Amino acid sequence: GATGYIGRSVVKQLVARGIPTAALVRSMNMPDKTADCLRGATILQCNVLDPIETREVYRQYLPTSTINCIASRSGVAEDSWAVDYGGGLSVLQAQEYISNEFYPHKQINPFQQSCHFVLLSAFCVGKPLLQFQFAKLKLEERIRTSSISHSIVRPTAFFKSLDGQIESVRKGLPVLFFGNGSCSANAICEKDLANFLIDCAIQPEAINMFNTSRDIGGPDVPPISKRQQIELIYDTLNIPEKDRKTISLPIEIFDVLIFVFSRLERLFGNVKVAPLKSRFADAAEIARIVRYYATEPMVAVGPGEVQGHSRLVDHFRRIAERGGLEEVDKMTTTTGVLELFTKNQYSAGKREEVQLK
Repeated sequence: GATGYIGRSVVKQLVARGIPTAALVRSMNMPDKTADCLRGATILQCNVLDPIETREVYRQYLPTSTINCIASRSGVAEDSWAVDYGGGLSVLQAQEYISNEFYPHKQINPFQQSCHFVLLSAFCVGKPLLQFQFAKLKLEERIRTSSISHSIVRPTAFFKSLDGQIESVRKGLPVLFFGNGSCSANAICEKDLANFLIDCAIQPEAINMFNTSRDIGGPDVPPISKRQQIELIYDTLNIPEKDRKTISLPIEIFDVLIFVFSRLERLFGNVKVAPLKSRFADAAEIARIVRYYATEPMVAVGPGEVQGHSRLVDHFRRIAERGGLEEVDKMTTTTGVLELFTKNQYSAGKREEVQLK
């Protein structure tokens, strides 16, 4: 999953550490920013949704460890089971094959297994209600029964998922949030998360991540609420208080949307109109996803769970110093998600990255 937000950072940090690295990409055609992040790595074209092709690519490179950052972009059912589970299973099986065929020797020391598999999972699978969470959990179960050792990392949230409102503020538009804005998170920056994933791959026993899983978050302790995140954005951009605009939307909006979309899904399913049935099923799931993240805290502050040094305010300051976001991900704002959905640009067929992220 080398071309996505975290995958790119993982490759960049691996190369910076001088570790021989292969980056699996679906297509060699990629944005310049992505290509820059992958510079120094061996770039291998591979459709990870094809187990046979994936195994052949692994056979050519013979890696001893895999860091799996694959994730579906939309989170809808079809994408989640094809990408989060199917793509993840494909690379796991390929690494198992390499371990059995090319590194079959077993070490006396249990911490020196022939191959290792690191999964970038998600904190939210601890309270599963969504299809992508169930897909990730099924992959986690499979990993735990694997013949190779593993580390499963469950980060709270990424900085990128919290900065989508910055461009709205820069344009003078109001910031949207749901409920009273009390939902909080200690998100982790991509570089800190990447380095933790790499440590899991090369020295899992040293950080107590050998054949285990862990929730992790960033150093913002106590965690930052949504209202506090909004104020941080305004403070960073030096917006006077009199010019700060926010709009609070009731959470119940999503309950209504989920009910309506689910009924329409059932209706078109009964009359056997498959495209519309699928469309409204996706709409209901996207509404569930947005509701989940608007109401569920993403907090990991237990022993060993706080990782890295970069705080959210540092991230916002870097963006302000650059003059804005280098790239805008529409999946990080409510209006962006609605735009992608109405244009039918959220699904597997529209993914540029597979999502190899």
